[in-house]
Amino acid sequence: TLAWEFAKKPQKDSLFYYNNMSEKFIQGDKERGMYHVLNSKYYMIIQNFDKSKEETSLSINFAKKVNDYNTLGSAYNTYTNIANYNGEITKAYEYSKKNLEYTLKSNNSNKILSSYVNLNSLALNLMKYEEAKSYYNKASKYFSKYNRQEQAIMKKNLGMALLKLQENEKNGMIDITFFIE
Repeated sequence: TLAWEFAKKPQKDSLFYYNNMSEKFIQGDKERGMYHVLNSKYYMIIQNFDKSKEETSLSINFAKKVNDYNTLGSAYNTYTNIANYNGEITKAYEYSKKNLEYTLKSNNSNKILSSYVNLNSLALNLMKYEEAKSYYNKASKYFSKYNRQEQAIMKKNLGMALLKLQENEKNGMIDITFFIE
């Protein structure tokens, strides 16, 4: 768990150091899955995407054995980020759907909201506007005074999409009434 605390800080080498120190204390598949997902985050941060994917795959294998939905969600979030970074938006969107599938099972409202934020952004990038609106509506169930940043991101993204849609409507390319309802 100490390594998870360092994952939140910009000290990427500390994450790797403390996670590797914890390896000798790992006692089961759940902890092994968490270990590999943290390693995958480290390798993603330093942009060693091949190694990150390798660690993510190991993490998924261990997490599936014990139905560790938090780790599975985190692993698919790593795949999402790598694909998105590499400009593979469609692939990122598919991974993000898997991330949501597992975060919903985890019942972690913060992770669920983050999953909806990611899916909303990716859907907008893919011009899947009705899906983006749906993700926004589903995410709004998780809005609270503690996650205003996520709310702002989604509203900004939807606003930008609406502006783009209005521009296309002016040019006679599409009807945006479904989006404004």
